[in-house]
Amino acid sequence: MILRKLSAAEQAATYLRKWLIKEQISGQIPGVDRLAVELVVSRDTIRSALKLLEAEGLIRKIGNGRSRMLVRNPGGESERRKLRVVILPDMRMEHYASYLISYILSLQRQITDAGYSCVIADRTLAELENDLPRMARYVAKHEADLWIVMSAASEVLEWFQQQKLTVIAWGGRHRHLTIPGSGSSFIPALREAVQHLLSLGHRRIVFLSAPLFRQPSVSPSGQVFLDELAAGGVVTSQSYHLPDFPSTSEGIHAMLAEIFRVTPPTALIVGLHAYHLAVNSFLLQKRLRVPEDVSTVVAYIDSKLEWLQPPQAHFQVQMDKIVRRIMLWVDEVAQGKRPEGCVVYDATYVPAESVARISPG
Repeated sequence: MILRKLSAAEQAATYLRKWLIKEQISGQIPGVDRLAVELVVSRDTIRSALKLLEAEGLIRKIGNGRSRMLVRNPGGESERRKLRVVILPDMRMEHYASYLISYILSLQRQITDAGYSCVIADRTLAELENDLPRMARYVAKHEADLWIVMSAASEVLEWFQQQKLTVIAWGGRHRHLTIPGSGSSFIPALREAVQHLLSLGHRRIVFLSAPLFRQPSVSPSGQVFLDELAAGGVVTSQSYHLPDFPSTSEGIHAMLAEIFRVTPPTALIVGLHAYHLAVNSFLLQKRLRVPEDVSTVVAYIDSKLEWLQPPQAHFQVQMDKIVRRIMLWVDEVAQGKRPEGCVVYDATYVPAESVARISPG
C-alpha cells in the first residue's frame, strides 16, 4: 500500500503558485513552452498545472484564451491577501493514522506555498473537551482569519458560525450548517462491510466508532450501521453493537473486556487507528486470532496496514479530493469571497483476509 504523492502537475502548480504570488507578475505570464523549459517538465504537465491555478482563481485566460495573467484588482494589488489560517484537529497528531497526518501536513504546506500563514493549533478539540467557554478563550488568543476545524461536533461548528468566524469543516457534523465543509461519507462503506459480514454468518458485529458517530447522539452513519444489522435479522442493542466508551486507552480496554466477557463479538469494525492498536493488544492478551476467532475491519487506510498479517479489510477514503476542495475554499477566502457548499466523498469497503466465514463450530 503506497501513500498518494502529489502528481507532476500538482507539484508544478505549487511552484508556479508560489512564484506568481511572490513576483506579482504584471500582465501576461510566460507561455506553456517557456514554463516547460524552465521547470524541466512536459508541456502537458504545465497545461494541467495552469488549469489547476485557473480553478483556484489565481490566473485567468485573456484574449483568445491561450494567454493568461495573474488575477489583480483595479488598485493594482493582487486580489489575494495575506491569510492567517489555523488548523484545529480533534485529537493529537500522534493518535492519527499516518496517512491522515501526511494529508494534514500536505494541506499546511499547500497553504504556506500559496503565500499564506498556516499553523496547527497547539490544543485539540479533545483537550478543550468541546467546552464552548474554553473554546472561546482559546480562539480569542489567536489572530486567525480562517479556522479549519477537524471532525467537530455540531455544537462546536454552530458556535464558530454564531461568532461570525470564518470556518471550514474538515469532516464532522456540518451538513446541516451553512459553513463550507468537506469529508467522507462512511455510509456506503459501512453498508458494504455489514452486508459482507452478514453473508459470512456473522451476527455479533461491534462497531468501535469514533466519538463523533455516537456522541451526543447516534450519527447518520452510526444509524445506518444499526439499520443494516436489523435488516439482516439481527436484534440490535446500541450499547453492544455501537458501544459508547471514553476515548482513552483505559476506556477502550475496559469496554472490550466487558463485551467479550459474556457475548464475545465475532467481528469488529474499528473506527480509529489508536483503537486498532488497542484491539490488537487486547486480542493478543486473550490469545484470540484474526480471522479464526474474530474478523476485523478498519475504517481507515494506512501505510502500516501492509505490514499486518493477515491483510486487513478496510475503508478507502478519497482524502486527496477533500484536501483539494479545502484548498480551493482557502483561496476563495483569500480573495475576499464567502465560500459555501458541502462536498462529501463516499468511502468504499475493501475486503481482505482479516474477514472470514464463521466456522460451524
